Amino acid sequence: LTSAGAGAPAWATPAGSALVFLSTVTASAVASVDMETTFNSTYETYLIVANDVRSSLDAYSVDVRMKINGSYDTGANYKWHLSYSGSNSTAYAGSNDNAGTSIRLLQQVGNAASECGAFSLFVNNPSSTTLQKIVYYTGVSINDTGIVQTCTGAGLNTGTQALTGLRFYAASGSNISGTFRLYGIVKS
Repeated sequence: LTSAGAGAPAWATPAGSALVFLSTVTASAVASVDMETTFNSTYETYLIVANDVRSSLDAYSVDVRMKINGSYDTGANYKWHLSYSGSNSTAYAGSNDNAGTSIRLLQQVGNAASECGAFSLFVNNPSSTTLQKIVYYTGVSINDTGIVQTCTGAGLNTGTQALTGLRFYAASGSNISGTFRLYGIVKS
């Protein structure tokens, strides 16, 4: 129902949402989680919301790799910076890599039944063939000692070919679990 000013209200079709749900991947103790089904030029920006993210081994990081030009890039083509702080401190720490093989999203996730992580990750211009692939993200995790950690970061892959997928995994051979939802952000 919309207002018609001084006249009677009228029925109208509501405006669409800025977020369009595209897909979900639910994983349970797998080597990696791949999201590959919708990155194209329909949206300039995509959002991935990950919940209940767990590592099978204690105190492992959660990282992401990009599928560039048809295959997942495992070369030293990633640059990233992650700032984090814990509930046991007012100080901030950081991690970074200027020639990494992935981008760190969560610094540490514990593997106790009550420990997990969550994050929101934005992907910009995945179908561009002239721009490096940039992501930025924020998240939270409970580490192996029960400390809650906030994480904020950004990273890129130096490749300029189209990005067609993302691979999430727990570092150093640990398995990963969680629910990963992909949304497109409508161009205005």
